[in-house]
Amino acid sequence: MNKPILLIYGMNENEKRLAFQNLSEQFNCDLIYTDTLQLKEKIGFLLDMDGFEKCSEHGELSVPDIDFVLLHNIPSTDHVSLFTYMRENGIATGYKAVLTDTNKNWSLAHLINENFEEHKIITLWQKLRQATVYAEKILLEVDDWELSEALKKSAPFVSPKEELPYDELLEVYNELVARLKTHFIVE
Repeated sequence: MNKPILLIYGMNENEKRLAFQNLSEQFNCDLIYTDTLQLKEKIGFLLDMDGFEKCSEHGELSVPDIDFVLLHNIPSTDHVSLFTYMRENGIATGYKAVLTDTNKNWSLAHLINENFEEHKIITLWQKLRQATVYAEKILLEVDDWELSEALKKSAPFVSPKEELPYDELLEVYNELVARLKTHFIVE
């Protein structure tokens, strides 16, 4: 297996760079720091993989202002300890991914934007699941037809069989929370 690599976007503060250097030594991995100048580059190129060349396109790309980490050749058995180390040393981010056969062909901007959108959906989905638990508890004690209907409407989103459209998920979540607020405050 090739040496483990963390490709890092953002995390520009000196303290964070020092923490990543320590992480690199502890987990025996290489670090690749990227910035806005590499947004058009393919992930495979940034990781120095065979068959990838420097991008010749010009122009600007935009990405959210986030810190992002891509894991490459890091055994899945090390992920929990790596993420724990990152959290304990102030370099944790909710925006992370593992290299795949698909995303190695994406530009850094594409990967960051996809990860950002996926994170938004997952975060909202987790809030919806929490809201459904509250709603179920309330319905055990109170007869509230509107809350019951909002809960039924949320069911396909709580256990989805396909990708969740953010706007629909947000609408269902907001409707359920609005009904919950008639019983108590939830955010």
